[in-house]
Amino acid sequence: MNQREQDGLALGAGEHVLEQLAHMIESELGLSFPPARRRDLQAALCRITGSPGGAQASASLEKLLKTPWDKATAELCALHLTVGETYFFREPRAFELVCDYARKRLAEGHGLHRPLRIWSAGCSTGEEPYSIAMALRQALPAMGPRDLSILATDLNGRHLQFAQEGVYRQWSFRATNPALQARHFSEQEDGRFRINEDIRQSVRFARLNLAAPEFPPTATGTFDIIFCRNVLMYFSRRQAARVIARFRDSLVEGGWLIVNPSEASAELFTGFTRLCFPDAIYFQKCGISRTLNTDAGPPAARASEPAAAPRPSRPRERLLEVEEALTRRRSAPAADPLTAEFFHARALRAMESGDFQSAARDLKGALYLKPDFILAHYLMGVLHSAQEKHSAAIRQFKTAAELLSAMKESEVVPGSDGLPVAYLLQSVRANLDRWRA
Repeated sequence: MNQREQDGLALGAGEHVLEQLAHMIESELGLSFPPARRRDLQAALCRITGSPGGAQASASLEKLLKTPWDKATAELCALHLTVGETYFFREPRAFELVCDYARKRLAEGHGLHRPLRIWSAGCSTGEEPYSIAMALRQALPAMGPRDLSILATDLNGRHLQFAQEGVYRQWSFRATNPALQARHFSEQEDGRFRINEDIRQSVRFARLNLAAPEFPPTATGTFDIIFCRNVLMYFSRRQAARVIARFRDSLVEGGWLIVNPSEASAELFTGFTRLCFPDAIYFQKCGISRTLNTDAGPPAARASEPAAAPRPSRPRERLLEVEEALTRRRSAPAADPLTAEFFHARALRAMESGDFQSAARDLKGALYLKPDFILAHYLMGVLHSAQEKHSAAIRQFKTAAELLSAMKESEVVPGSDGLPVAYLLQSVRANLDRWRA
């Protein structure tokens, strides 16, 4: 039975059976399948039971519903309900943040008196944690094995086994510098590439269910940086909020949580402050009892933060770094205040400081001057999402999707500093699925 047939199969199994299975899977694994995704759930469950659909599917799914939930059932569901497609150095700005964080520790005189602790949650087949290790080795060659601790966890046991073996096909290197690939991998006779032992040993893999009571895996305040990209989108909002709260407990003060931009719904990240880029949004843990920074923005911007999470202070140097980076990347457009690029750059600065009103005004200016400005439509959708303006968010994401669909997936999104069309389109579609559900 091919994929098209699976997607098009009739709901032979009763809706009530799928509803019960969806609740069971969310309770046990945290994975959410709202009504809009029930067809995907049924297709996956038919693969699990080996059923082609129809009346046979109904009987098979009834049997699955009555099966005791044990480790074997959890492994089987995780195998068919989670996605493992990724590649090395995906969304590269995140690895720049890791290296900057490590350099800052050294520059402040703290040295690496304790290991830099990083957690890749939802590591899939291992490309992300290995990319972290390679990026740090490249940026700080003096770092030794004892200076770095990377924990990589995933729900899917088969993905973890693949990651531990550390052997990859060329497709996993589609965003990797060839020199970096040659340095850290050895080509095998079958044309695949095996990661070098020094990088492999810097990562510890473990199976972990983010919905389970034993999460987090270590004591509170342990990790400097947590990666959890393209994971939260599969949770319900309640489950996502619970996971994010646990992540916050796991971070050191000032530590970073890195998620996919489509997952960065503002109200979920209580106790964090945001750093926004066109292709990424990062969250830094800050004590919510701190005094508000009078330089963080105008009163209107500070008042826009949720009452339960007053905007924490951000060091002035961080704001200056963002300003300087934006100016460097857009020095020519910024010189002319009558360009869409100028308004786009200013909107980014407003988003970074939490001033949604100014950001929306500047994005409208960018779209007035350039109606097909993809990034402006996308960021406007992100703003509307953060403010729970569902219909407005969907309109903006739909427009961005239409414009992106007219381009080749391998092309770069205009004005994005190298962001592939395929990546942004994936993020846009994830946002649309979330609001339609």
